[in-house]
Amino acid sequence: MRTLKSLPFQLFLSSMLFLLASGQSRSVASSRSSEPEPVVTMIFAGPSVPSAAVPHSLAAATSTRDADLPKTLANDYLNPPSYYGFRQDSGPCRPGHIYTVYATWVNRLTSPILLDAEAVKVKLVHRDGTESDLITNDVHPAVVAPGRELYGVFDIALAKCTSFSFYVNIISRSTPLNMKLNNLTMSIDPANKYSEDTWVDVQAVRADTGAKVDFSGEIQIAENGTNAYGVNGGALPVKTTVTSGSGLFWARSLVGPKAGLEGTAAAKPDSAHIVTAPYPIYAAPFHEIPQWFEVTATDAKAVAGKIIAWAEARTRDIFQKADSDNRDLKPVMASVSTYAVKALGAGVLGQTLPTMHAASQPIEINPFFPHMRLDTSAGTFCGQPRTKGYTNTTIHEGRHAYITHLSSANYGARNDIPGSPFNTWNDEDADYLVDVVPVNPFWHVIDDPAQRVVCTEATATRSRQGYKGDAVADALDGADNARRGLEMDAYRYAGCREAFSYANCTDETAIAGRRPAPLPRDAVFVSAAPYPAEKTFLDQLARLAREGQSEPALLALHAIAESSALSALPGSENWPALGVDSASFSLPGLSHDSVRYAALLNLGSLQREDQEQYLLDHWVNSPDTPFEFRMVASLAVWQSRVARAPDPEAQARLLEQALSQKVGQFYADSVQTWAADELCNRGVSRSVDAITKAILARNALADGQKRARLCELKVAALNAHPDRREALATVLSGPDPSDDLALSSWAVDELIRLEDPTADNTLINFVTRTPGPQLLGLRLKVVEDLQTQRGWTRQRLNERGIVAPVVVLH
Repeated sequence: MRTLKSLPFQLFLSSMLFLLASGQSRSVASSRSSEPEPVVTMIFAGPSVPSAAVPHSLAAATSTRDADLPKTLANDYLNPPSYYGFRQDSGPCRPGHIYTVYATWVNRLTSPILLDAEAVKVKLVHRDGTESDLITNDVHPAVVAPGRELYGVFDIALAKCTSFSFYVNIISRSTPLNMKLNNLTMSIDPANKYSEDTWVDVQAVRADTGAKVDFSGEIQIAENGTNAYGVNGGALPVKTTVTSGSGLFWARSLVGPKAGLEGTAAAKPDSAHIVTAPYPIYAAPFHEIPQWFEVTATDAKAVAGKIIAWAEARTRDIFQKADSDNRDLKPVMASVSTYAVKALGAGVLGQTLPTMHAASQPIEINPFFPHMRLDTSAGTFCGQPRTKGYTNTTIHEGRHAYITHLSSANYGARNDIPGSPFNTWNDEDADYLVDVVPVNPFWHVIDDPAQRVVCTEATATRSRQGYKGDAVADALDGADNARRGLEMDAYRYAGCREAFSYANCTDETAIAGRRPAPLPRDAVFVSAAPYPAEKTFLDQLARLAREGQSEPALLALHAIAESSALSALPGSENWPALGVDSASFSLPGLSHDSVRYAALLNLGSLQREDQEQYLLDHWVNSPDTPFEFRMVASLAVWQSRVARAPDPEAQARLLEQALSQKVGQFYADSVQTWAADELCNRGVSRSVDAITKAILARNALADGQKRARLCELKVAALNAHPDRREALATVLSGPDPSDDLALSSWAVDELIRLEDPTADNTLINFVTRTPGPQLLGLRLKVVEDLQTQRGWTRQRLNERGIVAPVVVLH
């Protein structure tokens, strides 16, 4: 079977033009033979006016019955055919030679059409009535442009070399041309406001089967009833070119949430509806391109599961940018454990879920607002700018996580020094208001009575407020409203840092109206960062000193305390043999004051008389030593002395002496506070009067009186039962432990320190008793302590009936 493409094109074209010009059938003489060629009379069989209901038949001269033919719509689409024929064989004509007829029909429509055509009846009849045999019947279905031709090729084996008539009945079925679209790749472009970019493949196909067809031409592209690409700088091409049945176009979307539904899941924009013209979409009224498409989360901080792709990309980049920041964004944003992207309701841009006072917290971001989608202005709130809505919200929630981190038991402030007498929380009453904030702003969440500017979210107004101090918990809401300080702190921090620039980061006094009150002298133990690696290194040196490697370890501890160069220490080549990583000597925090304080306390922990003398000579009694270092060294001396005393009675007498200890002309607050706490925690009843006198001598105000009263309660509780665990359990088993929250918190700490299963059961019973809301912070503390100090997982806690209450900070 041959196709038209096998013909010499020039020969076919010239012959076709000749036949069309003549307006009638022609015979073609062979140039290779003098014998007469058969005369071909081409007769198109069928009525001149088409009808879908009446079958087209051959000419009446034939014997073909109308009932033998299928219905045809050929003339609905095609002009009458033109014919051209010639003999394929060379030499004189003889029966059996091949005669080929070419027929062309022209598309009469004004648009391309896909035609399936077949010659259902083809016959060559000689004048005497005999017929020749048809060898091939080849009519090709095609997409025929307006004015273009459909070709048919017919081969006949001649029965005689005489004139004959050619009869053909063409049955054509119109099959509409459709476009099948397929979303190839969907990606996010951070350089263009995190637009959703979609490459769409276009295939020209049959409407009935979807099979690809060989079509070339231009098609129009538009949205049908949607406007995903016409807003916020989106883009959709108006047309594309299809070549050999295939095409491609690219769409860029920055569509926002549905109006009127902001903040809710129903605000997710619908898929874009794409149509093509003049050809319909295959097997559907339109093609869908998803908007705000979801992917499986790949970012390490993202909650596992499906996540909106543009939101994940934007949030991931905010955290990466914060991580590379050379100032304070890195430690703040590092306090976020995971983030989730979800609808939180109208008006809620984000929230933090501090279900416990832990080192890191999960946050949630609500992308279903126009300014969140584009990271544009969310307006000023409580006087603080929010010029980049999404970035501001993420940093805002990160700051909440950071303040919660500061309130956790494992935060470095005041409890990062081994043996420190102030081994208490930065947030002792667990109300998320703290004693120390290393990263500006410092003032809004400090737990003391001083007035500071706070933010009431419900009304977006500022006011001034003070708090109860770290011995009495302030409720998050209600009259105490600790939330106001927490929100002001987060709004100020995010408003300053949302552009990752510090040009507008002013000191907190610009709003607070005054500087924070100076911290008490025992706050010298506060560090600006935990420095865990440095503290571990110090502990390692102290252990080596106790295990016989005293000289090099002591020299190293002295050098760190004195901030001397460690590289000059003799015998440094021997450190690896002692299990010390030489890289430890270049840790960046070794020169920080808190690490130097820890080195002095480590020297005291050795319980050696020669080190006590070193501390006295070089630190306590040296007038050139800064006062804070003199106090720490004095504390280290007293801790060493008490530890070396032969029995508890001798230790108690030394502690009583330490209650009046001075450094120069000043009271050694650190020594006195430590001594008082030690005596109270040991339950030494005879020392209560001396403790009260020492406390009130330094602080006769209400805070000092509370501290003295707390010591009396501790001693009374410990002397109420000979077994320490039972005595502590009694404190928590009263009708309302919230009568004295500070005493209850102390009892919890002491039970945890016992590291005893029975004591742990006491704590579990306390948590599951469902105490009042004022004990929320204390319950959270117990849960966290069981997790961090006992290694209990949340699942194990849940199995024991301990479910941490959820606290939300917006």
